[in-house]
Amino acid sequence: MKKEFMKRFIGGISTGITIGYIIPVIISLCIGDGIYYPCSPGLINTMGNEVNAVIFQIIISALIGGISAGSSVVYENRKLSVVMQTAINFLVIYFVVIPISYLAHWMQHSIKGFLVYNLIFIVQYIFIWIINYLITKAKIKKINKKL
Repeated sequence: MKKEFMKRFIGGISTGITIGYIIPVIISLCIGDGIYYPCSPGLINTMGNEVNAVIFQIIISALIGGISAGSSVVYENRKLSVVMQTAINFLVIYFVVIPISYLAHWMQHSIKGFLVYNLIFIVQYIFIWIINYLITKAKIKKINKKL
């Protein structure tokens, strides 16, 4: 299980970095003023300059990607129900993403900002979970059909 976690963690690092680069491009396009915004102004202020902020954001994006991918090993534990597997996976990712998001200024530093960010996080998690569930269900159906 530890070996599989590390394998997925390492694989998830590149996914995290890729997503960490795609999101600022999307945000920059949505702002629509022709300027690229690599990270939040709050993070730039905290880190002292844009280069330090981008390096920090790459590191934390890699960490989030690695933890998210690595934590999926919980779904291999057949002793746990799907509900328990999902709860463990959600909590692991949640307790990594939320503090990092606060430090990176990806959320407003207010109660409203915290609540809105949590709502967005939960909706995204449910959406991704449903997609993975449907993919797994289709694979199982295909395997059963061959049997």
